[in-house]
Amino acid sequence: MFRILSSFSLRPLIPAAVITIVCFSGCGQQNARRAATAHQQLIKSDTAPVRALLRSAQSIPDSTPGVAMALLDSVHQLSIASNDTWSTGMSRYYKAQLLFDTSGYLPGRELYASALESLLATDSLEDAAKAATGIGNTFLQTGPPDSAVKAYMQALDLFAKANKPDSRAQTYSGLSTAFSQLGQREKCLEYSGKAEQLFRTARDTPNIIRSMINQATQLNYLYRYEESVPMYLRAVALSDQSGFVLGRFYGRLAMGDYYTTQFKYDSALIYLRAAEKVVAENTVAKQYMSILYATMGRVYYMQKVYAPSRAYFAKAVEISGQLGNLEMMIKQYRVFTKVNILLGLKEESLKTYDLYTEYRDSMQDKQVSASVNEMETKYRTAEKDVELARKELDLARQQLDIRNRNTGLYILTGILLLLLSGGGAYLMHARQKQQLAAQKILTLAREAELEKAQAAMEAEEKERARIARNLHDGAGSILSGVKLYLSSLENQYRELAGSNAYRDTLGLLNEAVTEIRETSHNLLPKILHLDGLHTAIRDYCSKLERNERFELEFQSYGSPVRYNHDFELMAFRTFQELISNVIKHADATHVLVQLTFRSGAFSMTVEDNGKGISTQEISDGIGMFGIRSRVAAYKGTMDVDSSPDGTSVSLEFPVPANILT
Repeated sequence: MFRILSSFSLRPLIPAAVITIVCFSGCGQQNARRAATAHQQLIKSDTAPVRALLRSAQSIPDSTPGVAMALLDSVHQLSIASNDTWSTGMSRYYKAQLLFDTSGYLPGRELYASALESLLATDSLEDAAKAATGIGNTFLQTGPPDSAVKAYMQALDLFAKANKPDSRAQTYSGLSTAFSQLGQREKCLEYSGKAEQLFRTARDTPNIIRSMINQATQLNYLYRYEESVPMYLRAVALSDQSGFVLGRFYGRLAMGDYYTTQFKYDSALIYLRAAEKVVAENTVAKQYMSILYATMGRVYYMQKVYAPSRAYFAKAVEISGQLGNLEMMIKQYRVFTKVNILLGLKEESLKTYDLYTEYRDSMQDKQVSASVNEMETKYRTAEKDVELARKELDLARQQLDIRNRNTGLYILTGILLLLLSGGGAYLMHARQKQQLAAQKILTLAREAELEKAQAAMEAEEKERARIARNLHDGAGSILSGVKLYLSSLENQYRELAGSNAYRDTLGLLNEAVTEIRETSHNLLPKILHLDGLHTAIRDYCSKLERNERFELEFQSYGSPVRYNHDFELMAFRTFQELISNVIKHADATHVLVQLTFRSGAFSMTVEDNGKGISTQEISDGIGMFGIRSRVAAYKGTMDVDSSPDGTSVSLEFPVPANILT
């Protein structure tokens, strides 16, 4: 019943607890409450009976969650009466678990949070970590995923303080799912792999299967199908062998989704119908059922078989609405509307389109409000930037007016709905203009940040170029002349040929000339301009491999792509800064540099096995602040994971068409 069990002993319960169990099993909730009340006076003077009742709740079967909740309500009241803070926290924790198992994510989150507070007050760090993990689990179901990551990271920190490294499997698994929702595939694979190792150590077959399916899904996103498909099939086989219902269902759903992406719709439907059969015979969480029905609706839509497509989307949106998952509702209602239009259902089309725009606007309003607030704070302290933003906004409005006058068509859905809705067109047009205005303000703010970052980088590059030329043409030339002069002395004074001091002097000069040449090239890397980012970073790593202080490993995935000069220069300087931090501070013996080129995205990871960096350095360090500024200017994301065993910095950038050359 409970996803994470606390470390209760299984010693025989005291008679009061036994009586309570019998009452709950045979007499139902009402008699159980009476039994608990009868023992309240005893419990006020002793916490042992309260904890015995808490253990009793754990033993109640999954088929009677109402009985368990009634007992936990009693335990909660009694623990407060006896001032047993730990039992108060644990009763809230188990109530939250019951709510989570019945899709009560929001009230469950509140109980997890209050449980966390009570458990921290008693220094029960391991139990507090489990409560923090529960908070992360609720955010996985309702969003946003970055809040889930924050909760999971707190849980990992608490597990570390409790010296319970083997208890982190569930948290790693949740982190993997959260990074998947954020689109950070490599991080997802990393944490899923860590979770699977712990699950295999514990011989936890259901969670081994979950980890396999999670990893296979991420491999799909990375187009590594030769690895993902066999892993899906192994997960399905293991699920069938062990009788793990969720694995039997989700493995088949994942295979159906894979064949859908490959346009093999008949094969997709075989697996999806098999998953539907599992749902019909077993209980499966609602969010997974919504995904299944939406996937089946999409397959029928792609096959142009619209009637069953509409039926499945109706099921999907109903469940998503019950869960309150805005992101799922937006995606599902968008296709649902197209299906209704293609079936000629005028009223239904208008209804589903209104719901689609309502949910889309709700999500955009939240995003725009947060972004506008952030933008306003920044621009109060930057009058010049505000003035520039106003000018650009005026220009953008003029361009928008021109585009609006010349635009005759909207998207297919908009065209058909305009024809169907008539009078509703004006309202949709007004709403669209409001959204465009808000989005334009957000875009202008980002463009201003990008221009500031580019201006700063241009200034840095000009200074680097000046220093590089001075080194090469000035100090480099002088030292080369000194070297030639000293070499000529050997012809005039034969006895110098046997002088060790003379030879050492020439050697030092050679090293100085070489060092100045390499420094000049690093300051002004011609190879970056000629051959691109991939070649420049690879060659830089090749030079560093000659460094005896650490071993350097370079990996590259996908086909290298040339980007515009500004983006490549920013990425290369960021890479140099990360490597410089490793050399100066990490005391590492192994460094991994990984580049990934994908359609629409570029990512870079630098990992080391050094001594790690503190949380304060990550958030407040000057070097890290500079890197974050560069990354943010290009709408990228930065993830830093550091411990005494090393540091991993992962950067990911969207690559719109204007960045490609």
